[in-house]
Amino acid sequence: MAQHHHLKAVKNSTVRHLTLESGRTIEWHEYGVTDGSHTSVVLYCHGTPGSGLEAQVFDLVARAEGVLVLAPDRPGMGGSSNLNTRPVVDWNQDATALLIEREVSRCAVIGYSGGAPYALALAASEPNLVENVGLLAPFTHQNSISKRIDLTTAPAHMSLQRFSYRLLVTPTLHRSASWAMRQLSRLSRSESGLIAALNADVNGQTYLQHLMQSHLHAMQDSTQRTVNDLTALHSPWGFVIDDLSQDIDVSVWVGSRDRVISVRGAQDLARQLRGNLHKLQGYGHTAIFSLAAPAALKELVS
Repeated sequence: MAQHHHLKAVKNSTVRHLTLESGRTIEWHEYGVTDGSHTSVVLYCHGTPGSGLEAQVFDLVARAEGVLVLAPDRPGMGGSSNLNTRPVVDWNQDATALLIEREVSRCAVIGYSGGAPYALALAASEPNLVENVGLLAPFTHQNSISKRIDLTTAPAHMSLQRFSYRLLVTPTLHRSASWAMRQLSRLSRSESGLIAALNADVNGQTYLQHLMQSHLHAMQDSTQRTVNDLTALHSPWGFVIDDLSQDIDVSVWVGSRDRVISVRGAQDLARQLRGNLHKLQGYGHTAIFSLAAPAALKELVS
């Protein structure tokens, strides 16, 4: 059970910290209606690597729909304390502690990419807490990128990513966002609409700028902890998908041109869960979140 929490305001959000009896700290970010007048709650499970900052994408539509969005950083990422050698299902302890602290008895859950298994884990293990589930470009064990990334090389990959963000990409974006977009348009042809997705407005900044901030926040202390999250995804998750209650509605959004996750895996998951499948033609991994996520939230809470 929790000992105490404190909070601080950030642009368009509130950041809260909860200290558990174990001594670990959970950090989460709140968007949408944060003054207590909300009519519904959404718990957001971020991607890998990623952080709760991703949920700023939902802020405007959440305000319009009267929704409070709770977006925790998973263990070891952002401001949340590490939890070594954990299966996906162990994150439920953090999620339930957060919901208890915020006096939330029922909520919708959204998971993007590597956050999808965490959303399913909570729904399978705590069905009384979860109204419905939305999965955006969900990671599955058919994940296509897993065929190209060896977990033994993941630490070097994550370290290089953090280095490039800090020393190359972020300064370039601050100097000339339009120049950076032109270079990206020349380098990337694999995802239809990628430039529009990266250039999408997120409360006054581009989605690309927002994405860099979220990833840097996730890896602020250690890249190894994002590797721990990746390892958990590639390992047994600690729950059985078929245990998910049929009373919980599941919707899956996937882009036809996604090159990060397995499109077939996402479609198979939707069928296994008897869920609603939304296959968006021409969308890739980035566009599913930056362009389609706000509409997905609106559908879940309507």
